[in-house]
Amino acid sequence: MKTLTRAAIGAVLLASLTPAALARDDDGKSVETAILDVLLERGIIDEATYEELVGMAERERAEKEQVAALESRLERLAHPDVSTSGGKPGKLQFSSDDGKWSLGFKGRLQVRVEAQQGESGNRKADEVNFSVPRGRLAFFGKAGSDKVDYKLEIDTPTQSKVNSSTKALSVKDAYVGVQLQKDDHSKTGLKVGQFKFPFGREIQASSSKLAIVDDSIASKEFAPDREPGAMVASDLMDGKLQLFLGLSNGEGGNGANQDGQDGTSSTGLRRGVRVVFNPLGYVNEDLSAFQGQGKNGAWDTKIAFGGSYMVNADQPADVDGDGTAGDGRSNDRSVGYEMQVVSGPLAFLYEMYDRTAELNHGGGQIDDDGHTIQLAYQVVPNEIELVAAVSEVDFDAKDDLRETTLGVNYFMDKHNSKLSLDITRRENQTTDGKDATRVRLQSQTIF
Repeated sequence: MKTLTRAAIGAVLLASLTPAALARDDDGKSVETAILDVLLERGIIDEATYEELVGMAERERAEKEQVAALESRLERLAHPDVSTSGGKPGKLQFSSDDGKWSLGFKGRLQVRVEAQQGESGNRKADEVNFSVPRGRLAFFGKAGSDKVDYKLEIDTPTQSKVNSSTKALSVKDAYVGVQLQKDDHSKTGLKVGQFKFPFGREIQASSSKLAIVDDSIASKEFAPDREPGAMVASDLMDGKLQLFLGLSNGEGGNGANQDGQDGTSSTGLRRGVRVVFNPLGYVNEDLSAFQGQGKNGAWDTKIAFGGSYMVNADQPADVDGDGTAGDGRSNDRSVGYEMQVVSGPLAFLYEMYDRTAELNHGGGQIDDDGHTIQLAYQVVPNEIELVAAVSEVDFDAKDDLRETTLGVNYFMDKHNSKLSLDITRRENQTTDGKDATRVRLQSQTIF
């Protein structure tokens, strides 16, 4: 009878070893031990049976605790604090399990050799130079919410004869973005920090997605690059309409605001608006024709056209070419028109710029304008692309310039790995004897 009682009691006790049953009372005893104490006091079990049952209960409890600890470790492995994803260039990312925090990495190397030879009256333009025009590492991700993102991009280029002012280390993109509104057909966001000012189209394309080795002379002259500031950007009608409003220091990359015009309440800030219409759907600012390749081998056609307007209240510059900056502009008004067409393997870009500069000293104004036409065609889709481009700048007070470029791109993994070769005829259209021919070979790797 005692054996039967002991077995029955043991079965009941073991079955009761749920997580709640493993709790302790005020004396530190487990619930099952307390029950056995009562049974022992009432003579239902003897001392030997008590010790045996306590041992059984303790062993079972220890085994359950070990199983629970193992399950907890397995659960942590299945849902870690940090998980990784990636496998493609620029896609490596670490993120928290809830997706609110993430850190992505992306790098880019451009290594280049260029040779330039000037006419007899311009032999100082002769050069052969090896360089790393861009050696960048970017960090990006989410910051505590799906609605907040950030990016920090550092550049470590080498210097060249043409660009001897290049810094050994510089900050490119450095901003925090906040999503203000989003639904099935539109989204609006705010960006604060340093980024590309919303003016022009070619400048908005990443330097990794250019069809020729570098930006055109018109884009470099009229379109500001990155500046510290703030911008509101909206994609409406499923990306068919894009609106940008920008405000920046107006003093170039990493530059602090140098105040406004003397004797006025001008802030000295650059203000601008850009509007883009994509009637056939959103068009990436990629100057090669990869987005013209549709699904199942079909070709797509995409069109983007728009305009930009900006005013820079204070931009000191040598606008008349006399070597002094004292004639800086007090109001610099610029208008830009843009069009990009991608149809199958063909990509076409046209931009036109017009700028009016009111002078601080001596009165009057200076009108400059320029344009770029570029055609890229992938004769072997995703592998070989031929490019032709013409860019002109017509100055009011300096020599007019023109560049005509022919190039070829060899893609090993689209823009992630490519070789680019171009030949450019650089013409001074005002002064004879200052023309030059330049050849550039560049390798790009994105990782």
